Amino acid sequence: MSPARHATLVLLFLCAPLPALAAGGGINLNPDWGVVARNILVFLLLVIPVNKLLLQPLLEVLRAREERTEGATERAGEIRDEAASVESELASQIADARARAQGRRSEILAEAQVHERSVVADAQSRAATQIDAVRAGIAEELDSARQSLRAEARELAREAAVSILGRAI
Repeated sequence: MSPARHATLVLLFLCAPLPALAAGGGINLNPDWGVVARNILVFLLLVIPVNKLLLQPLLEVLRAREERTEGATERAGEIRDEAASVESELASQIADARARAQGRRSEILAEAQVHERSVVADAQSRAATQIDAVRAGIAEELDSARQSLRAEARELAREAAVSILGRAI
């Protein structure tokens, strides 16, 4: 006898039901093969209806739920990607707006500097004109004062000479 056949027989012997009674009350632990066959037949007869009425609808609900979950997950990923795209577009628009604002600010600053230069030049021109007018006025007054002082100096000199000499000159 081959070792495989020998092992099979030992296994069958160990698994074979032996007549046994429970210790206390006469309970029979041997299976009733008729009951076992009927149970197997009922099980086999109920497998198809239970599968069609309970298991298949339950599996269909679970598949639909998984599809909805995957669809929602995919949609969330699409929305996330779209939000990232919109965010980068807005960042680009903000950068463009800042660049335009900086350019406009530079233009305004340049215009203000040109205007400032023209105002300063105009003020300097008017100030130079006024300074020239004041200088001319001062020169005239100085000339007039010199002439007046010369006349007075001559008069004083004549009076001093008259006083010193004691006679009229």
